[in-house]
Amino acid sequence: MNTFINSLSNIAETDNGATTFKSSLNKCLDLFFIAGASRFMSEGEIIKMFKNAYGQNPVIAMMILFGQEIAVVVQVRRDSSVS
Repeated sequence: MNTFINSLSNIAETDNGATTFKSSLNKCLDLFFIAGASRFMSEGEIIKMFKNAYGQNPVIAMMILFGQEIAVVVQVRRDSSVS
């Protein structure tokens, strides 16, 4: 398939009716983008996204994984210290 046809199948609609893309077409960027909102995803969906990103670029996928983990730890520490 050519690039134009692929781009047409990548169009979606937001909850408020705006046009958007389903994906950036970069697995690592998609993982980074969705990582903050992944609490609403199933474990299987998250693992699948990580495996796809890892298959595209293992180093960046691991950086995203550990970067998000560090962000969660920092947020938990901030939340628990505000009493």
